[in-house]
Amino acid sequence: MSILIVGGGIAGIAIHFRLRQAGIDAHMMDQALEGNSSRAAAGIINPLTGSNFAKSWNFDYLLPELFSFYEDVSQLLGVNVLKKLDFNRYLNSLSQVNAWLMKTTLSDYEPYCGQADPISVEKNKKNLYKVKVENAYHVNMMTLIDGYHSLLRKEGLFTEGIIAYDQVFPDGEVVRISKDVWDQVIFCEGWRVNNNPFFNYLPVIPNWGQALVLKNRDSIVDRADRFKNLLCYQTPEHCWYGATMRPVEGLPADFNSYPQSLEDDFIQDYDQAPEILDIKSGLRPTVRDRKPIIGRHPAHPRLMCFNGLGTKGASLAPWLSGLLPGYLSESAILPAEVDIRRFDHLWSKIH
Repeated sequence: MSILIVGGGIAGIAIHFRLRQAGIDAHMMDQALEGNSSRAAAGIINPLTGSNFAKSWNFDYLLPELFSFYEDVSQLLGVNVLKKLDFNRYLNSLSQVNAWLMKTTLSDYEPYCGQADPISVEKNKKNLYKVKVENAYHVNMMTLIDGYHSLLRKEGLFTEGIIAYDQVFPDGEVVRISKDVWDQVIFCEGWRVNNNPFFNYLPVIPNWGQALVLKNRDSIVDRADRFKNLLCYQTPEHCWYGATMRPVEGLPADFNSYPQSLEDDFIQDYDQAPEILDIKSGLRPTVRDRKPIIGRHPAHPRLMCFNGLGTKGASLAPWLSGLLPGYLSESAILPAEVDIRRFDHLWSKIH
């Protein structure tokens, strides 16, 4: 079976690796373009999110899947891409403290509430409370992306470039793209799916996020602190701080603008000015119902889409990509909440 994967972020890499495990050497097409969210992402896997510590969707099931996935990818690349995080959250109100204490009474939250009683701390002349979140991890996204792309280049399975949609012809039994013929084409384009004439009916909403890359003054590694924003200590030299998030249409006109609000937040969080090394910007692909999208085109089954991972790509991609080999062989069906067929009515409206 000849398969082309369009897009080389976390979604495209995860699907390519699952196909490799199934004995299929798929080809990948990708180009490092402005707005690619995987390259800007912190790569955080966080089981408890939001002010009420909601458990991430399907996390109990995702956890063992992501362990085995990243272990296998690390062995393939010869470098460890997954590390456990010492994750601290700082609460600034009694309502958050009460929300945390309530979660600690629930048995299904026990693996994630490593510290039942909040510790009172003094920070920036504010009374805060510190709790620890267990089973949080960091995926080194740049190591993963650059390492996997490099491997595919060596194997002759990587094309640097952008697909020309007007050259894509799904003719019955095959898909013709210029002079090449493929059995299946899987689009993992993130927010750029909105420019894809085959899948632009999908309700994928680009959310523009910015983050700061800061000098790691204390050489701390494998730790994350969450005040107003998230600070992740990634290497002895640098850390990641962010992120902003707001919906946009296409590339923002001021895509590379300076995120002054993040600098202001850092000063408020840490009572010192950050030493900024770089600025990261990316457009996360989110979906109206906040669930990913995977499956075949309603009229062209040789075309597939894997999209909408949003801010949780590092945790969702291992499980969702594992569904693909069985789906391609028609020996398995997709869970209804992620199946692209839930949006068939949108496609029907325009065809």
